[in-house]
Amino acid sequence: MTSKPNREVRQIRDLKDMLVQSTELYPENEAFYIKSGNGTYKGIKYREFKREVDSLGTALVNLGLKDKCVAVIGENRYEWCLTYLAVANGVGIIVPLDRELPGEEIENLLVRSHASAVVYSGRHEKDMRRISATVPQVDYFISMDAEEDDSDERFLSLKKLIQKGSDMLDGGDRSYVDAVIDPEAFGILIFTSGTTDLAKGVMLSHKNIVSNIMSVCSVLYIDDTDSTLCMLPLHHTYACTTSFLLILYNGCRISFIEGLKHIAKNIKETSPTIIMAVPLLLESMYRKIWDSI
Repeated sequence: MTSKPNREVRQIRDLKDMLVQSTELYPENEAFYIKSGNGTYKGIKYREFKREVDSLGTALVNLGLKDKCVAVIGENRYEWCLTYLAVANGVGIIVPLDRELPGEEIENLLVRSHASAVVYSGRHEKDMRRISATVPQVDYFISMDAEEDDSDERFLSLKKLIQKGSDMLDGGDRSYVDAVIDPEAFGILIFTSGTTDLAKGVMLSHKNIVSNIMSVCSVLYIDDTDSTLCMLPLHHTYACTTSFLLILYNGCRISFIEGLKHIAKNIKETSPTIIMAVPLLLESMYRKIWDSI
């Protein structure tokens, strides 16, 4: 006996179509709720997020990265999500990498994926400087945390790229926003954990992802009043689909934990209605509850 969907869902063709529709439906909703360095939270609305996606995408296309592979590595954060959708929605193939990998394996995967650029968080700065000397195929190393571009022209600031892309959009550059997505083409490259051998590359399409999003929403009711606290690493397809992309599809709000030891505090601060988890995480939370008792 097969189960049948119990509710109708909004049809989306690809991730670009999803973001366009969600922005039209929920422009003033908060897409992200981000904690700043001084401990206060700031909301980023759907219309603001889409503008930054389009700005970054335009800048990346202007760098010559159209149809190229772009890797992203770092902790769960707004800039990771921004990079993922900016690349996937009109630049090229997005390659999420495990933030816990040793530097040698990061280098190996950048080579094997034929990445032309990598967007990284500050904690990976040392590895990226070393890799830049040994992997000439990577044209650009883009820091999520740098305020300015580096004297080395291969090292760029993500913030500066967004500003440049925004200026290009204002000047009428539509090379990115008018890009047409083939939902069945190879657009996302995921590497498995490689516990028994080298990590295996898995090629996914927009259709693979959006069909999962619509299927989940046909049996699980989520609406734009919901919010989530993202705990699982986004380079995994489960977390990326359910804690990020599916949430944006529904007009919900995304926040990020500051670390496993901050889960209780972050739940209290952000009041999520949805939490995606795995058994190991739940068992850890269960033990901490009993330890405190």
